[in-house]
Amino acid sequence: MFEMMFAASDMTLAAAPVWLGNLWNIGQMIIGFSIIVFVHELGHFAAAKWAGVKVEQFAIGFGKELFGFTKGETRYSFKLLPLGGYVKMLGQEDFVVDKSGELKVKPDPRSFTNKSVSKRMVIVCAGVIMNLIFAAIAFTIVAMVGRMQPPSVVGLVKQDMPAGLAGIQPGDRIVEINGEQVSTFDELMERVSLSAGGETIEIVVERDGKIIDPPFRIVPEYQEEVHRRQIGVSPGSNTRVDVVIQPEGLNSDATTLQRNDKITHVVVDGEKRAVNASYGELERAIRAQMGRPVKLVVQRPKDAETLTTEARHAYNHDVESSEVVVSMKPLMYPVPYNGIQPVSQGRKVQEASVLGFVPRLTVVYTTDKLDGPFDDAGVKMLDVLTRIDTIDHPTYQDAVECIERNTGKTIDLHVRRPYTANKGLSQEAVRFLAEQREKILQTVIVDGASISKFMHAELNEFGLPKPEIKSILEKLAAIEDVDAFRGWLENVDVHQLKLKVPTGSLIKDRTLDDYLQVLPVSEGEVLVANIVKEFGSNKTTAAVSEIPLYARITRVNDQWLNGWNDFVLALRDHAGKQVQLPYRVLNDIRTVELEVPNCVQAELGLYPGDRIVSIAGQSSIEVPIKQGDNETKVTYYLPDRRAIAALLDANVGKTVDVEYARFGGEKGSGEYTVTANNTDPWLERIGFSANFYCYALAERNPIANPFTAFVAGTKRAYNATVSTVRTIQRLITRDIGTRNMSGPLGIIAIGSKVADKSALDLLWLLGFLSANLAVINFLPLPIVDGGLFLFLVLEKIRGEPVSIRVQMATQMIGIALIMTIFILVTAQDIYKLFL
Repeated sequence: MFEMMFAASDMTLAAAPVWLGNLWNIGQMIIGFSIIVFVHELGHFAAAKWAGVKVEQFAIGFGKELFGFTKGETRYSFKLLPLGGYVKMLGQEDFVVDKSGELKVKPDPRSFTNKSVSKRMVIVCAGVIMNLIFAAIAFTIVAMVGRMQPPSVVGLVKQDMPAGLAGIQPGDRIVEINGEQVSTFDELMERVSLSAGGETIEIVVERDGKIIDPPFRIVPEYQEEVHRRQIGVSPGSNTRVDVVIQPEGLNSDATTLQRNDKITHVVVDGEKRAVNASYGELERAIRAQMGRPVKLVVQRPKDAETLTTEARHAYNHDVESSEVVVSMKPLMYPVPYNGIQPVSQGRKVQEASVLGFVPRLTVVYTTDKLDGPFDDAGVKMLDVLTRIDTIDHPTYQDAVECIERNTGKTIDLHVRRPYTANKGLSQEAVRFLAEQREKILQTVIVDGASISKFMHAELNEFGLPKPEIKSILEKLAAIEDVDAFRGWLENVDVHQLKLKVPTGSLIKDRTLDDYLQVLPVSEGEVLVANIVKEFGSNKTTAAVSEIPLYARITRVNDQWLNGWNDFVLALRDHAGKQVQLPYRVLNDIRTVELEVPNCVQAELGLYPGDRIVSIAGQSSIEVPIKQGDNETKVTYYLPDRRAIAALLDANVGKTVDVEYARFGGEKGSGEYTVTANNTDPWLERIGFSANFYCYALAERNPIANPFTAFVAGTKRAYNATVSTVRTIQRLITRDIGTRNMSGPLGIIAIGSKVADKSALDLLWLLGFLSANLAVINFLPLPIVDGGLFLFLVLEKIRGEPVSIRVQMATQMIGIALIMTIFILVTAQDIYKLFL
């Protein structure tokens, strides 16, 4: 009997071979791997001895023997390749040829094949049983000690993915999926990944200590990038800040948020509200402010170096700190109408927009995965892309295509950076000019004021220091032409960089996101980088306005705009009303009258996190979808914005009752008069998020009672076994891609990273792999235990064994199959690790 290890699970492999640098971690995993194989073979060995079968060899690994010893009648050895193991018993491959030419087993009473079928079944099953026992013991130890792991709390939510469309919010704790309890994020992702194609899962959510009713109905989506089903959520975070997203040059001081600050309260309408264990309460307050600045109360550690890893990731770990009140401005991000995200590889895209107005791309962060070409060029956090090569204000698709055209070349890259010294001007001077740009140009262009005289008066009025005034006036001394002045002022905060594009295409399993994370998020001026002309079959508000590309929208009525946050808030406040939109293109200042479409969220006073649960008594609707020449029907459930739009479209000309649930679960209702122009829930496609990330939330919940811990460990071993079976089923039905399989090389790579965390994490992984091995080895395939057990069942039914020739032929087929799988998964592991 021999075993080879393959992992059929939803574990993923690291993209870079960092693990090669830590031989000790690799060694720990190899030892752990060998222990699992040893336990399995020990089961066969012990059962064989019990049944009176002679065991000739007990080996861990394959190939040349490294060391070993002989005791009694058995040779015990450790071999070169620790990829499995075997127990060689008398009667295996020990045949004679009778007079008829048939292969027969030698008649030895201690031969495996001469024992009863029931005893041979025990010997065959013993390895699998030992693996399950080992898994239960490993999980019991882990349960008693308590392993730091992310709970089933939601962190970031992608608004265009199933969870976001259904109304799941950051900070929500998912407690049940389809009637099965979940407590960790791993269990949550496991249930989602292993759902069937098109299956609707029912999720029970706990929010602020209360169960939210009704449950959420979600259909997970298959994601090609990861080859599995997902709902678009990340693990939850605590409230201790890890990364602050702020523009280059914006100084960090006592009044700004800093790394390792622990957020304890959010100030809403002058009232301090405590933030719960995750940042759900915080995220709700940020979203409800619709882009306005938010005040936070934080505990700032006096010595951040004293924070341990557990202190950073746990919620209730306190260190000596001082209380500080800080202010932060949320980031606005729109979502595409049809949910298609910008990608390369020739796919049709629709850009994220605000009623069809597309913001410029802003750098959220550089990933630095592939030698960091953007980092090398000097790109900084929250830089706004104003030009790439010869393309002004590029869209995502423009950027991708430009890079793919210029591989191996050095091209221009211009970025807007309003808080950094530039072109001989100080940081303070640049910031003033960038913030006051449109007001200055309005006066100079419309009133025809003398540039130098006006600027001198303007600078003194705003109280800039004399050295700053002097430096600005020196720059303006030679500029009296309005065109030249406008061009200078528009580019006063633009930095000109050089980007060396890597050799080779972004395509081939990579996108621009492998280099740079850019999104059309809020910036300090409302420049229209592009226009989305239609939402479905209807013209967008932006298209109706006929505002041209690259126009800068400066006001809504008489309200000056300081960026896209102000623009969105003004549009919400004027939903269903006519507004005046002054805008500027070069030296031409115009005004357009625009009707802002009404929206059910604005009409009923609903904010992000509130969800509509019923429209005209319906909570779902079937919608016909065309796929080529065929038409299928898809069911959308509220509060999915597609369901809102479809239900409102079905009730045009009527006044309907709308029932909703607030973020905290409070229920309410209202009436909405539906017209042909107000069925689009456009506010659902505009989100706001914090300008920071917190540390991942982790909990340690040790079980002191050994019996209770054993019950929990046994249950976890059972769940790991069922999970492996379901994974194999989903692999067969192609609901999970084969990319999620790992061979011995991949398992060692994963294990070495886990071992780097702690011995307890490694023990947990070994328990999982042991249960995995039990299932893999009991599949009804030739050469593994399951195939041999199947032959024994046939022998029991037929009253005689399957012929030796048939057994040998199927074993050869089994060896070929196993080796083919081994080669494929090893090649895949190498590709994922090195390429």
